[in-house]
Amino acid sequence: MSTSGATPTAGSTSAAPPAPPRSRTRRVEPPPRLDTSRWSGHVTVQAAVRDLAAAHRELIMLVHWDGLTLAEAAELLGLNPSAVRSRCSAARAALRAALLDTTEVATTG
Repeated sequence: MSTSGATPTAGSTSAAPPAPPRSRTRRVEPPPRLDTSRWSGHVTVQAAVRDLAAAHRELIMLVHWDGLTLAEAAELLGLNPSAVRSRCSAARAALRAALLDTTEVATTG
């Protein structure tokens, strides 16, 4: 007597076939529509960073764009960490001043 195609009965030693793997895909929602009203601010910041002195721009990019710590930036630049902290503070002040000048021109002009 052939048992192929027969359903297992109680006490049967044959194992049930393995379940198919579950799908791990998720439904991805499309990105929201771009809000271009905020872009002018981004362009303003990019222009202000671009107009900084090279040393200030380098520190801003390393610390705030690339995410390096002050110690990592100091090691990369071969400088004392306290010098990098001081220079980064000056770079932020220069960027802040440039952005305030841009904002004042935009609000008065």
